This record gives sequence, C-alpha cells and structure tokens, in this order.
Amino acid sequence: MTSFNQVIVGMGVFIGISLGSHGSNGAEGGGTNLAAGVSGGNGAKAQPPVKKVLFIGNSQMAQYDLPSMIKFMAEAAPSDRPRIEIGRAIIGGKDLKGHWQAGTGDGTARGLIDSAKWDYVVFQDIYAHVANKVSPQVFSDYANRFDYAIKQAGLKPLIFATASVTEYTLKDYRYPDSFRELNEMQIEFGKKWGTPVAAGGYAWMKYLGKEPTEAQRLDLYDQDKGHPGLKGTYLYACLLYAFITGETPVGVSNDWVKLIRTRASPGGIGIPAEEAGRMQQAAWAQYLEDEMRSCRPGVFISQSNPSAILAKYKDALAEPGRFTPEMETCEKRINASVPTVRQKVVEGLADMMSAVPGEEWRSLVEAANDPHAEIRKPALRVLLIGAAPDKVNELIGKVDREVKQTAVRASLAPALVRLRKLSQGRQWQALVDEFQAADFTKWEDHELAGEACLLRGQAYAALKDGLKAKGDLTQALEFMPGNQTALNSLAGNYAANLKDNKKALEAYQQLHQVTGVNTRFWLSLQVALKTAALLGEEGRKDEALALLRKYDLPSLQPEWRTQFEAAVNALSSAPSTPSGDNPQK
Repeated sequence: MTSFNQVIVGMGVFIGISLGSHGSNGAEGGGTNLAAGVSGGNGAKAQPPVKKVLFIGNSQMAQYDLPSMIKFMAEAAPSDRPRIEIGRAIIGGKDLKGHWQAGTGDGTARGLIDSAKWDYVVFQDIYAHVANKVSPQVFSDYANRFDYAIKQAGLKPLIFATASVTEYTLKDYRYPDSFRELNEMQIEFGKKWGTPVAAGGYAWMKYLGKEPTEAQRLDLYDQDKGHPGLKGTYLYACLLYAFITGETPVGVSNDWVKLIRTRASPGGIGIPAEEAGRMQQAAWAQYLEDEMRSCRPGVFISQSNPSAILAKYKDALAEPGRFTPEMETCEKRINASVPTVRQKVVEGLADMMSAVPGEEWRSLVEAANDPHAEIRKPALRVLLIGAAPDKVNELIGKVDREVKQTAVRASLAPALVRLRKLSQGRQWQALVDEFQAADFTKWEDHELAGEACLLRGQAYAALKDGLKAKGDLTQALEFMPGNQTALNSLAGNYAANLKDNKKALEAYQQLHQVTGVNTRFWLSLQVALKTAALLGEEGRKDEALALLRKYDLPSLQPEWRTQFEAAVNALSSAPSTPSGDNPQK
C-alpha cells in the first residue's frame, strides 16, 4: 500500500524478508530483529541506539533495495551497536534536480526532510545529466539546494557517490575514468561545503584491485550492466553502514543476504563468506579514507558571501519603481509567516529566478534568512523583484497548506504507526480491540484515514467478520479510489467471508483494470487467476480463457506458468454454461 511514502521504482527485485512497516513520515520501522538485545543491570534487555536515516535517490539505490540491506546489516551486527530505521524518497530515473523540482509536498524528498528528526539524510545523484554525460554544474546546482536545506533543518547530510554505469550502457563511459570523474566531482563539492561523501565508486575500485578483468567488473553489476547487482549493492551497504554507525562492517554476518530473492533466483541467493569479507574490508578502508578527507556531518562551512551577492543586485534594487507596492505587500506577508513557511517560501522564490547557479541560489537564500535585517531585507527584495506577485502569493498559500498538512500528519502518526505495527505482526484481535471505536472518517488527512480503514478492515477480514471488513474496506476505497491493496482485500473478503462471488468478481475485475496485464507483477497474475476461477464457476469459461490467454505463458516464471497452465487445462475441460443459466453460488 502507499501512505505518503515515496514509491520505489525498482527493476523487478524483491527481498523475501520483512521490510518493516511504512511510517507516515516516510520512515520504516519494525521488522524482524536479527540480533539479540543486551541485558541491563535489572535483568531487562537494554535497547541498542537507533539511527534514523532518510535515503534520497533513484534506481541505483532501489535495484537491490540498498536502504533495507543497510537496515538488515545493522540488525545482524553485535547487539550493542546501533540499529537503523529507514525512510526513503527513491524514484527510478530521478536525479537531484527532479527530486528538488517535485516540491515540498507529501512524500517528496523535501517534504520528508522536514517530516522527522533524521540522524542522516543520504542523497544520491544520477550518473548522467546532459547528453549522457556527468555535468558538474547540474550536480552543484541541486546538491547545493539539498545540502543547504538538510543543514538548515538541523540534520546531517551524507552524499553517496555511486559507481558509474558500464560502456555497455553508455558507450562513452570507461573504467576507471568514469568512476573517478563521477566520484571526484562529488568529493570536491563535499570539501567545499564540509559535507561528507561516501565514495561508493572508489569502494568498488578498492575491491576490484588495480587491473580487474571485465568479468570481475561485471560481477558487481546486475544483468543490465548499468545498475549495481547484489554484490555491488552489498559493497555500497557496507560503506554506508560504516558512515551511519561509525562501526566497521568487517565481521558482521551476511547470512541474511541469502534471503534476498530475485526473478532469476526465486529460492534466494547469497555471497560467499570469503568474498563478503573482502568487500567489508574494502568498504571499511574507503570509509577511513573518506573520513580523513572530509569533515564530519553537520559541520556547516558556508562559502557564501552575502555582501558580494547583494552588490551584484544593488543597481536593480535602486532602480525607481522596480520594487512595487504589490511586492511590498508580498514582503509583509512573507515576514508575517511562521519560520518554517518563510524558509520554504524563500527557497521557492530563489527557484523562480531563471538560470541561477547553485552557489548563487544558496547565497541568496542564506542572505534572505540572515539574522541581521540589513542583509535579510535586501536579499528578500532581490528574490521578490524576480517573481510576479501573483506567483508569490500562490507560493505562500501552497507552502502554508503543506506545512499545516505536515502538522496534521504528525498528530496522526502515533495512531497510524501503532496500527501498522499490529498489522505487520498479524495481531488482528489486538488491533480490533484497540481501534474498534476509532472514527477514522473524522481524520483530517484522508489518505491516512484511508490507510487506517484499510488496516482495520484487513484485521476484521482475518477474524472472519465479513460485514465489518466490508464497511472499512469500502470506506478505504472512498478515501483512496483505485487503491490496489484495498480492492484486493475487499474482493477476498467478498469471496471468503461473505460468500458473495458476484461482488468478489466485480471487485477483482475492477482491480485487474488497475493492474493491467503485467507478466512481471504478482498482483496482476494473482488477480487474473482469481477472476478466471470465478468466471469459470459462473460457467463463463470462454471469458476466463480469453483473460488467461492475454498473458504470454512461456514468458512467465515457472511457478506462475504452472498455475496458469493448470487453470487453462481445467477450464478447457469444463463444460460451457451460458451466462445466466448458472445460479449465484
């Protein structure tokens, strides 16, 4: 299901172990703790420290679910070491520019930065910006924005520099030059602004040695030779684990890796202990090198010069009539806003200025938020003369609404986190006992209200209370029209608890319209089978067969192909009954 958590666009890999519940602020907690606690002096188990980490990136992170790998590695570490809770704004193909331009709304990277007191915000850019080339300017423009926003929120940024793709993905990329180009660009940025950089590309190079063979290089990639494979992602995880916890990954068990399943290896895959050990050593060596190179997170080494940036716009500000009464009205409205709103509006105004390099953007925003009025006032006016008043007022209203929505969600978060925890643990009766009297329809945030209805409806369905489950699941769909999880749960409840095959069929058919025919999406496959079975029970075998034959059976994974073939054979051998002749079961 989706909360206001960002959707991960992966490449068909899933992890066959508990990934934890999705927090309403984009955080994911819970899950199976793979390490025992430490006994305290009173006999109780002392809880290890917890690090909350937000990941911002693209499919380079998503391919083998890098954030979850780091979480599981922390759980496998000695019991006195930190555990890690994760949040994510990860979208395939999205660079930092795309994440920034997505705005500050629900589930965006910028919205999530402000949604929780993260210990670290790890942000990662794409390997190419313009004409399939790395662009230091594009990177600097938006790394500056994120670096400033993260530090302004009182959080610790960590830049994650990946390895580059191979020449098989982009012909101009070559090893090791492309690795160095991509990592050095980000290291130089980190040096300037006092921001640590986890150089993942260099960690790969340390592991590979001086003259790796092509086979050795490609062993770290996935089959597309562009995304990191299981081994490449594990190397990244070891490096980021070291940065986040300050602990060495050397010696941490990697048994949990065997639980990772892919389409190519549905039974799970692993990394031999000796090989994993060398990866851990390489990652730790790179961490120590990165640490010596950069400042610790949170140290704000500003290179901005407010006087210089204001001098650039001095003539424009002095021009008669340039700063209009309408702009002055906007200025008063901005200054009357609460600090959080004012900060976001200032950033938005700077974004409205065309072709402003990242460092100039940063200088203007810093100046407009300066504690000294003689700097703050002219800087804000520089931003205002670059924007139309109607656009400014529209921006103020938008930011104000978003900030208020964040506050509402924060007030609802404890209840929703509790619901998710009980649901994840399949504690259905406890969930119902605790929340049966709750009126989720009165929640101000309809998306969270929809998820709450969904979770309670699933609990009722599991307890065989079909009517109450129907009520909650129907309400969930009013709040979240077309939600696949809610439709699937409602259809299952009609079939299993209410014995209403007609309604179940309607719900499954509606769900199949949403999922479409997708041979790589388990829900599309499952819904097709269930819909065909119900059509068959109504004697509509031709419709059922037509539905199943929309899927290319030879292309299905063996377990799905077996089920589809069995369903086709069963339907083919069944007698046809004209629609309407078969009574409702």
